[in-house]
Amino acid sequence: MASKSLTFLLFGEDVSASRAFKKLGAEAEATSGTIKGAFSKSTMLGVGAFTVGLGAAVKSAADFQTQMTRLVTAAGEAKSNLAADEKGVLKISEATGTSTAQLAKGLYVINSAGYHGADGLKVLAASAEGAKIEGADLGEVTNAVTSQLVDYHLKAGDAGKVTSELVTAVGHGKTTFQQMAEALPNV
Repeated sequence: MASKSLTFLLFGEDVSASRAFKKLGAEAEATSGTIKGAFSKSTMLGVGAFTVGLGAAVKSAADFQTQMTRLVTAAGEAKSNLAADEKGVLKISEATGTSTAQLAKGLYVINSAGYHGADGLKVLAASAEGAKIEGADLGEVTNAVTSQLVDYHLKAGDAGKVTSELVTAVGHGKTTFQQMAEALPNV
């Protein structure tokens, strides 16, 4: 028979085993608390990042809505065209990778030039595609395209051709769209 410690014989428990289990339990609780704290902190960081992202998305949506409303209040767009304009801007944004904020500003210039509704969206799509191809600022391209359309009394359906010609002229003329847009009123 194995010998038992005196404490086991007196108290009916093995003190060394009891201490070992208590130490193991304390270590497990400490580890659990550390892991719980880490998950809690990472969860809070995730919630914080989500909240910031959500706030930015809400602000962006509000800015877009404000810009679209300006089309009616300041650029002469019919209120009945607004829903179609919003859908069109979102579709063009997806197709060209252009921000809705830039597109809304471009549509403002286009509406101000007298192209509204579906015609305005045709001009915007051509301008956005030209800006994408040329790597130019959409505002500069829109300015150049609308200048050509207005000055030569062209229709919105001509926007693609005009944009293509401007892209070619910029490429062959060793110039930028900004310089081209600034020069066009003098031509």
